[in-house]
Amino acid sequence: MKSGDKVSYKGKIYIVIHIYESGYLEIKQFNKVELVHVTEIEQVKAPDSLKIDSLVYRRKN
Repeated sequence: MKSGDKVSYKGKIYIVIHIYESGYLEIKQFNKVELVHVTEIEQVKAPDSLKIDSLVYRRKN
């Protein structure tokens, strides 16, 4: 896990902004920052064919 990774915490998606050596992480969702232990989160793994940050709407011609 590294800064910028997406994680799930309490059923919501957050982005990791800092990882401490103690096992705690700062995670952010919009303007809300949480300090959580690594055991409280799950890393979100999107399939290779789905890039969450770059979804593009394409019209059919």
